[in-house]
Amino acid sequence: MKTLYFLILVLFLSSCKNSDIYNSGTIYQYIVQSSVSEYDDTLRISVSDGFFINKIKIEAKMTIDENNKISKTIETLYTANDSGIRLANPIGEYFDKSLLICPPYVKFPLEIGNKYTYQWKVDGEKFGQKDGIEVKSDLEITGKVDNDTALYNDNTWEINCVSKSKLGEFTSKYYFNSENGFVYLEYQFDDYNIKVNLETITEKIEL
Repeated sequence: MKTLYFLILVLFLSSCKNSDIYNSGTIYQYIVQSSVSEYDDTLRISVSDGFFINKIKIEAKMTIDENNKISKTIETLYTANDSGIRLANPIGEYFDKSLLICPPYVKFPLEIGNKYTYQWKVDGEKFGQKDGIEVKSDLEITGKVDNDTALYNDNTWEINCVSKSKLGEFTSKYYFNSENGFVYLEYQFDDYNIKVNLETITEKIEL
């Protein structure tokens, strides 16, 4: 019986790695622009091998002023299988509110009009709340993006998201390319926004 449970676990974890995107050794470099900052910042997503499931490290580098730059990193497993791909939101400074917005998430099949939901709970202490904060996001694939560039090509899909919690309603928009993953992220809060554009994709060279 223990052997059977182990085989089921192996098959499940292996299926979570079933994706041609975000392979181990790949680095995704983004340019970040926020309406509350005069500087262009950077976001870097690097993928490495995990135990059956690849790990992603998301590092946001933000500029406070010319002499003060900070870096915040989150490392997590990412969800990628036949049903969809879900990453994690960056953290730090103006990204902290993104905990109240659904992370980049696409659900297959890729068809205009497809709708899906995502629910989770946030640590309330991060926002001055005693109890946890329940968040519900409604997402919809609303169309294809007409942007004839190397990272977008003609197979990029627009996903719009509305996230609601007791702290308010926030929106986000993600562009997902079938070959290159999430190429654009946009977060809209009450008083500011963040735009994240994929600039390069590189692979580590094994020596």
